[in-house]
Amino acid sequence: MTYRKRRRATPALGIHPPYSPLTGEHAPLRDPGIYPYCAMFQVATEDIYANYVVCRGFDPRIKRFVEYDADDLGNKPGISVAKPYGNRHSGLYLVGHVLPAAIPYTRIGQTPGVAETTSGHPAGLDEEIGILYDDNGVAINWLIIEGQFSLRRFEMTGSLAPAAGEKGSAIFHYWVEEDSLYNETLIADVYNTLHGRFSKPATVGGDAGTDGWAVYSIDHRRWEIVWMEMPGMFYGTLEGNLSHGDLTKDVTVVNVITGYDLWGDAWKAANGGLRSQTVYNPSARAGSPLTYWWAGNIGDSVICQWDHSQSLFGIIAVEPNKYEWVGQTVNAGANTIWSPPWAPVT
Repeated sequence: MTYRKRRRATPALGIHPPYSPLTGEHAPLRDPGIYPYCAMFQVATEDIYANYVVCRGFDPRIKRFVEYDADDLGNKPGISVAKPYGNRHSGLYLVGHVLPAAIPYTRIGQTPGVAETTSGHPAGLDEEIGILYDDNGVAINWLIIEGQFSLRRFEMTGSLAPAAGEKGSAIFHYWVEEDSLYNETLIADVYNTLHGRFSKPATVGGDAGTDGWAVYSIDHRRWEIVWMEMPGMFYGTLEGNLSHGDLTKDVTVVNVITGYDLWGDAWKAANGGLRSQTVYNPSARAGSPLTYWWAGNIGDSVICQWDHSQSLFGIIAVEPNKYEWVGQTVNAGANTIWSPPWAPVT
């Protein structure tokens, strides 16, 4: 049986394909382009570069497994793989992570490119995209095609003011094995968000600070807090007599009830073994609805908690005491108003 080519190679189109004088045949209707190579790579070293990560893996172009060894780069150079534009910051991938990658074909060649001036995504359509090179001056071809949600736990190492846009220094820890200690860290600033809903005092004595979670914001290009453990509510005793008019008073911390324990071993080591904290008295604050509420004697028990609006610890309860009531006469005796400006009776 003899087969011959169709008179119309593409009958569904109703037209003949174009003729190619070079081959004497009909020209192909599609350009196959450059072969779209895909591969699986494994992160081989610490993620310290913003735009790419160094991996090892099988390169289908040369049909060879490329290893990485920092002490033998001549034989085991590894393969630099570009990060997606939205994930272009360091500390995102861990050694051992397995990532799918492909070689994109763009108008500047087989390279994923890099924004000319902006970190990550270009700032707009007018910003140029250039060829991406690694730190050795080698053009990068591969691009990670996996999305990565950049949510990380951190320990706050400094103070944080209660206002949107304020920042504090933090240590990001990466937990690799459940039965091991943190073995990779990243030190970076984390930013207050959600109308400044988070705050904490400075830590002392090398204490790492409160725990929290932060997400990497693509539009702001920074780590932003989505949750943070607040300093703990504590029970303590007054170190001096407290009048309703005293703005602050020192309190000996006896026990932390809830939240982050600011007064652990590091605090005691830095303060001569004492767990003392200056707290403010809401009774003395101008315009406070709690006027005349809190007063007590030295040694009386108090409960205090972190006041986010004041960035201070405030008294929320004092051990009951025997008080005397003082009358106040106003308007030259026309009216007598009894207010309770309590003072402890000694």
